[in-house]
Amino acid sequence: MDELRNLNEMYSRAAESFNRYEGKDFILPQVFKDEVKEINSNFVTYNEYSAVIQTKGIQNGVLSIYLPNQWFYIASFFTDFYNELQKYKRYALKVFSKERLKVLNGLSLTLDEEKLIHNLSLEDESKNNLKRFVTDYSWWYGAKTIDRGDFYVSPILNSARLVNASQSFVADLCAFLSDKPQLVSAIINGEDHIESIELLRQKAAATFLKKAMDITLKKDANFNRLESLNIYSQTAVSLKINSFPLGRDFEQLPNRIDDVDLNINWFFGNKKYVLYLEWTPEMMEKSFFPVYNKAYQGIFRMEKDSTGEYVFYEEHNKQLLSRFVIEYPLQQVFYGAPGTGKSNTIKKDVDDNGLPNVRTTFHPDSDYSTFVGAYKPTSVEVPMMTMVGTKALPVENADGTPRTEKKIVYEFVPQAFLKAYTGAWKNQDKPFFLIIEEINRGNCAQIFGDLFQLLDRKNGESEYPISPDEDIRKFLKTDKKYGFAAVTDEQKATIPEEILTGELLKLPKNLHIWATMNTSDQSLFPIDSAFKRRWDWQYMPIEDAGKNWKIEVNGHEYDWWNFLIAINKEVFALTHSEDKQLGYFFAKAENNKIDAQTLVNKVYFYLWTDVFKDYEFESQKAFKKADGNEAIAFKDFFKNGKVDEVMAEQVLINLGLNKPAETEE
Repeated sequence: MDELRNLNEMYSRAAESFNRYEGKDFILPQVFKDEVKEINSNFVTYNEYSAVIQTKGIQNGVLSIYLPNQWFYIASFFTDFYNELQKYKRYALKVFSKERLKVLNGLSLTLDEEKLIHNLSLEDESKNNLKRFVTDYSWWYGAKTIDRGDFYVSPILNSARLVNASQSFVADLCAFLSDKPQLVSAIINGEDHIESIELLRQKAAATFLKKAMDITLKKDANFNRLESLNIYSQTAVSLKINSFPLGRDFEQLPNRIDDVDLNINWFFGNKKYVLYLEWTPEMMEKSFFPVYNKAYQGIFRMEKDSTGEYVFYEEHNKQLLSRFVIEYPLQQVFYGAPGTGKSNTIKKDVDDNGLPNVRTTFHPDSDYSTFVGAYKPTSVEVPMMTMVGTKALPVENADGTPRTEKKIVYEFVPQAFLKAYTGAWKNQDKPFFLIIEEINRGNCAQIFGDLFQLLDRKNGESEYPISPDEDIRKFLKTDKKYGFAAVTDEQKATIPEEILTGELLKLPKNLHIWATMNTSDQSLFPIDSAFKRRWDWQYMPIEDAGKNWKIEVNGHEYDWWNFLIAINKEVFALTHSEDKQLGYFFAKAENNKIDAQTLVNKVYFYLWTDVFKDYEFESQKAFKKADGNEAIAFKDFFKNGKVDEVMAEQVLINLGLNKPAETEE
């Protein structure tokens, strides 16, 4: 069941956090400036400590709003409160009309209204919270009636102790930032707080190269062997080798001191250089590794091994000098709107790097037995026996061979968790992944059960081991394929005895549990806060993947990304949330084309059933017939058993998309 959090408590917490804010000038993170070029369709320009928003006035033309950067900071404190207010309103509109909401403050509910609230899929406490929301505005510091689009302004400004007239735009900024948690994090915690897998890979590569080049410099002062290749090239500030920016002029250091290592320096020509770290891991692998290995052939070698790790060693005796493993998060959930590439990101980081993994998908019927394992009936072939007197004797065929028969026996069958668990213990030299797709479609408390305790990690391993039941203990001790019965002596030396015998369950430090979560499905089984705290959360924004996909319908082509921009504005206008919006990979293109069948049966069907049906359908403009008045019924997309491409195209026309060209027959 869904939960409505206590608004009064949220108000107080937000106010308390904000009260610690000192109000100092600050510079917006560059990632924010890069991502936010418009706010509510109004162009924004940034100064060092302020911003200017140009609004498009109907009567007075372009008007400018000048706002200090502190307003962005203030707004960031209240996005969670704003989202919860909007969630309350959505539930209120399932019970009350807008006209009724205008007058409910201070009144009592009717019996019919009480029954409607009782039937909502909410916890009892949440139902009581909803009643208080609509009848007692003082509880959440409201002023404007809930039916209004700006009802959230007063409680936010009150909590921030701002004057309504002069600083009400802070509430608008709060609404704008409400579905952008990564940007909120960047504002409050600083740009360096955001760490993607790409950033982790960059850090890993930089750490590796620093160690390797430090060792090299001690053996070869000034990197003379590299210089002897005669492929250095100098620019005003950098020294490149095979186009790889290896050095930075010591006299012209970058603003970010983390982009260089001052401890690794050498002379070339008449200049002093320090090790430069502003490049991608791919550049290092493709451009630098080959020339380095050529220069130091027979002495040193650096490469990326089969496990995806960078290794550096002395070539003549294979003595490993440096090994750096990318520090993947142990427990991580990739979350975002459908189609944002969550599974594809895991595929690139895990499968494409050849890392071992076990996959499973949660669904509403998932439970402990389908995740961990259980006894299941299995058909096995056994010798046929017959009783002769008091003895059981084997039955033979005419040719003297033993006759067999099939019998049903019960065997313990391991599922994804145990397969990943034992796989990780047996292969501790590399990362091992348990990948859970659609984690919030299952009841995590029911599925994980006592395994929940294992998610607390210390130095990578479970801090609090658990004792498994007898079935699991016996399986781990005796099964040769997925248990520990057939481990090699080398493996046995690295696995504690209590793990081998199944006496204890404890996650090894190389077992990573990664999951995906569609935020559009978050109401299926809400994940409680205790469970959430044990995971890192990686937000997947809606972005243009740059694949130039086209929609092909009724003989015309339309740009897929332009369609997503237009339809997502419609979705956000109704839901005030990114959760139901569409990501770039929501539909799959064949030869870069999305045909009418896919457009209607996948895209329109989702919008129809999962988005617009829960809101005021009349207020959207996409699903309207050519006259602009009559709504399109879903059956209108079909004629004579086939997709009506004229009607399918009408939606694109309604969204204001341009058709670039007629497609060739």
